[in-house]
Amino acid sequence: MLDLKPFEQPLNELSTPLAKSAGKTLQDIWDLVFGGFGTFVDKKRSKREKDLIDFKRSLENEVNQIPVKNIKEPTLSIIGPALEASKYYYEEPELRNMFAKLVAGSMDDRQKIHPCFIEIIKQLSPHDAKLLTLFSENPNRPICNVLEYDNSKKDSYLINKPNVFVSNEFPDIEANQLSLTSLDRAALIKLNFVETIHEKEAYNDLINACNIDRLNKRIGWDKYEIVKGAAILTPLGHSFISVCL
Repeated sequence: MLDLKPFEQPLNELSTPLAKSAGKTLQDIWDLVFGGFGTFVDKKRSKREKDLIDFKRSLENEVNQIPVKNIKEPTLSIIGPALEASKYYYEEPELRNMFAKLVAGSMDDRQKIHPCFIEIIKQLSPHDAKLLTLFSENPNRPICNVLEYDNSKKDSYLINKPNVFVSNEFPDIEANQLSLTSLDRAALIKLNFVETIHEKEAYNDLINACNIDRLNKRIGWDKYEIVKGAAILTPLGHSFISVCL
């Protein structure tokens, strides 16, 4: 029988560097392809930890502002679902602050809180939340629809741009359209084209943003006009803002 012992050590010595080399190559390839992902995960984890700390601080700050005489045992039907839902939203500062105020409000006997507030926050985007702050300053905001008339058909038109709103802080018409629709769907505001804002020049920014005059100077093209309206804060919106903003 052939004795292989004399060959075992040299074979091991030959294979080990090869294995090490292949292993290092594989590690290098892995780091090259997935190293960035690992860094991303680490950064994401670090940010989540910071956001969670910020959420806790916001909540503590809100609770500390409640006078001792007004502190009550929180309603479980509010604080339980609110904290559960907040796990998925505390990375967004605007929504995080809303949840902090809502949870703190459930411990304040001066606040009137409806359970639907939890679902409303869950349905809002950060831009929705920011736009809603304007209604805490003024509950009635000018909006308009842009109508496009077909020159080839008498009295035939379509709504070219619905629910237009702009301001210095919110110049993005399309983003504002989405947010107004979202806030209307949540019943926080009502989009109304029967009532209008009576202040002089209230609609000037909208007319300028829609370029109505420029559009109507194009010979042979369809004509445009605006229909004035108002975005009006609802009673639910008033209550929601008093608690969550």
